Amino acid sequence: MRLVKSFSKVSLLSLSLLTLAACHSAPKKAATVSDEAKAVAQQNEASYVTEIGFKKGSAGLSASAKASLDSMIEKARTAGKLEEIKVITWADAEYPSEAAKQLPKAQRELAGRRNTAITKYLKDRASGIDVDVYNMAERPNSLERLLSTSDARIKRSLESAGIATTAHDLRFPENASKSMVMVILE
Repeated sequence: MRLVKSFSKVSLLSLSLLTLAACHSAPKKAATVSDEAKAVAQQNEASYVTEIGFKKGSAGLSASAKASLDSMIEKARTAGKLEEIKVITWADAEYPSEAAKQLPKAQRELAGRRNTAITKYLKDRASGIDVDVYNMAERPNSLERLLSTSDARIKRSLESAGIATTAHDLRFPENASKSMVMVILE
């Protein structure tokens, strides 16, 4: 009887240790990236893309946003040399419709502060890399569209990928308070 109790204690301890080890070594859940972000990354020949979120009204990077950016940079570095990083950032409202052209000044400035925060964080981790930013609180003007500037091309690729605008109802995925960050390798 004593042998059976001893055996069951050892079995229970072993099972507990195995369960603990399995939980500890389980792979961390990867950040999900929307189909729109993947499509835009493919159109821009970006090798890596991630999406991060912001609290309403805030331009500060959360710990999970920093971890997502760090993970993407590390993966990109192991695959090759980084050529450039593109940061596409929304305010707390969707991309303005054709009729609206731009969001209110406070929203444009919020998207700008978010771009600045991401750019500063990325330059601290990947110095010497060109970081291009795109403010999704305003549409490209006529001249930018005519000259097919980088800003106009990126925003056109986002529209073709199916992003929501202030004119759409919520049948499109929401991007307000988010950023897409893409890495292009040499």
